[in-house]
Amino acid sequence: MFAYRAGATPAASALVLQTTFDISRYYERCQRYPAVCPEDGNWKDGGHDLYPVPGTRKLFVTTGERVFTFDLDANRAGGAAVLEPYAPMFAIDSTVSRALEKKSSKTGRSRAGELRVVLKKGGVKSISQVPGSRIVLAQAAPWFASGSELSYHYDRNTLLVATRASDRPDVDLSDALKIQLPKSTWFYKARVLDWQTPATE
Repeated sequence: MFAYRAGATPAASALVLQTTFDISRYYERCQRYPAVCPEDGNWKDGGHDLYPVPGTRKLFVTTGERVFTFDLDANRAGGAAVLEPYAPMFAIDSTVSRALEKKSSKTGRSRAGELRVVLKKGGVKSISQVPGSRIVLAQAAPWFASGSELSYHYDRNTLLVATRASDRPDVDLSDALKIQLPKSTWFYKARVLDWQTPATE
């Protein structure tokens, strides 16, 4: 984690490392297929986003695979981190994930097993919660292996939505639990800082 140190000019300002937390045990692919670690051209599943959970001492933490929360008071600096799965977006299903899950009639193995990848990856680029509400929004663009047919483009125009612990948004299997922006709108990361409820007549 870093602290911002303001300088006399923007160029003189800097982020200063304060402490680190080890989250390596939460990389499922590394645990399941140790031979593929460290990261290579087909695997970029490390820590991706870190954002405050409003009104708490917790942070959202996303990796290329999963979404967690991190309790600042329950973790010691420099040690192995303890992360809690964020249930609505911990495992995000998709068309590509389901295709990789199917077993080959010849080998009996799934395509995921052959490629040594984890299913229901979220690839969550950004996540934020609307202050004063339970509305959580995320941009998910999972990648499973090199090749366009096994990855979603990192710039997208859809936000996944969760408001309850039981919500399970997916990438592209349905229109449920999504905010669809115009096709001309593409983004890599998106933060929702405020939410205005439409007035009713």
